[in-house]
Amino acid sequence: NTIFNDDGSIVCNWVLFNHTTNKIIQDLKIKTNYCVPIYINENNIVFQDMNTLTSYNTENGTVSWEFSDESLDSHILGIFDNQIILPTTTNSVLILNAHTGLKEKEWKEIPGINIDSQIEGIIPEPSSFVLDKENKKLIGAIGTDYMEIELDSNKIKHIDLSEELHKNNIFSIKHITDNPFTETHFFLTAMMEQDIEDKKWSYDCLFALN
Repeated sequence: NTIFNDDGSIVCNWVLFNHTTNKIIQDLKIKTNYCVPIYINENNIVFQDMNTLTSYNTENGTVSWEFSDESLDSHILGIFDNQIILPTTTNSVLILNAHTGLKEKEWKEIPGINIDSQIEGIIPEPSSFVLDKENKKLIGAIGTDYMEIELDSNKIKHIDLSEELHKNNIFSIKHITDNPFTETHFFLTAMMEQDIEDKKWSYDCLFALN
C-alpha cells in the first residue's frame, strides 16, 4: 500500500526485487521520500534530496553517512571511481567519497576566464559540465568558453572560443545538460545571428567542437 507523509509526498520503501520471479529478494528496511538513488553498491545506497545526500546501509537500513550543504545543486554530474561529483550554486564543483561521505576535492578557480566582466577567475556555471569517464575528466562550456577539469591531476584547462564562434555567427553557447560527446566531438547548442534582407535574425543552433 502507498504510504504518504503529512504533506502528501510519497514514502518509498526500498527492496531488492527479482523481475524474473516477481518476488522480493530482500527488504532493505529503508524508507525515504520519493527520490532516485544516485549511487548503489553491495553495502550502501545513496540518495539526494535537494541539498542533502544520505547513505544507507543495505543490510539493516541504518544511515551510514549524511552530507548537507545549502549550496548543493539539485543534481549530480556523475559517479567516477566511487566518487560523487556535485555542482554547487556558489561556483564550485565538489567530489565526495561515496563510501564515507567525506569531501575529497573542490574546484572553484579557472584562471583567465571572464564572463561579461561579472564572473572572473572562477567556474561560471558548475552545472555546465558533463563527465567523460574514459578520459577521466569533466568537460564543459558556457558563453564563449570551453573548460576541462582533469579528475586525476586536478589540472584545469580553459579556452576562449570567441574568435572561432564569431566566424560562424555564434555569439553564445547555451546552458548544457547531459550534452552528448564522442572521442573527437562535443555537441553543443548555441545562439547565432544572421543578417537577412537588412534584418538581424537570431536562431538556436547545434554545433560540434573538435
